[in-house]
Amino acid sequence: MADSSINRSDKILVGLGNPGRGYNTTRHNIGFMVLDEFASALGFSFQKKCPLYEGAFSFIGDKSFLFVKPLTYMNLSGRAVQRVFKNTGLSGHDLLVIHDDMDIPFGRIRLSFSASDGGHKGIRSIQEILGTRDFFRFRVGVGRAESSDDTISHVLGRFNHDEKQCLPMILKNVMAMIEIFFDRGQKETMNIFHGRDISTGLIK
Repeated sequence: MADSSINRSDKILVGLGNPGRGYNTTRHNIGFMVLDEFASALGFSFQKKCPLYEGAFSFIGDKSFLFVKPLTYMNLSGRAVQRVFKNTGLSGHDLLVIHDDMDIPFGRIRLSFSASDGGHKGIRSIQEILGTRDFFRFRVGVGRAESSDDTISHVLGRFNHDEKQCLPMILKNVMAMIEIFFDRGQKETMNIFHGRDISTGLIK
């Protein structure tokens, strides 16, 4: 099924996660959570566009966006991104991927361009299939497990009670960061957000 919104989009915003109720609200699905926050704020809903992804078309300011949730499971995220990306005529500067990052403490976020996958299998899949690292990433901190043996259970686990209390503000600040990024550019966005705790209050 052709997705006509692909050709109308100025930007592609991909949130990484795993499909299915069993993965809802897990740390690995923070990318899905951010897109759901956008859907709630902007009044759109996701539709299954093909077996590889759910998508929605909307605007942030004067720019049109295709919001994408891969349905391939994390390790094969690149297949969904390739399906969307190859038909747009857009460059990596127009692709933004939101994902969890264990190397960043909970409540922090970083913006990266052309960075290594850092061991994140969803990012690795995208880089391998697209053949490039040249796209933007919003890396949302989920912190590390106490033991390296618990890495998988940590990212596939749900946020603890204290983290859940902070999640609404974190999601709002990730949205704000994305809006500022497209309005003011990479340098100013990094100056505003890098090193800041985004769990305690709205940053503008």
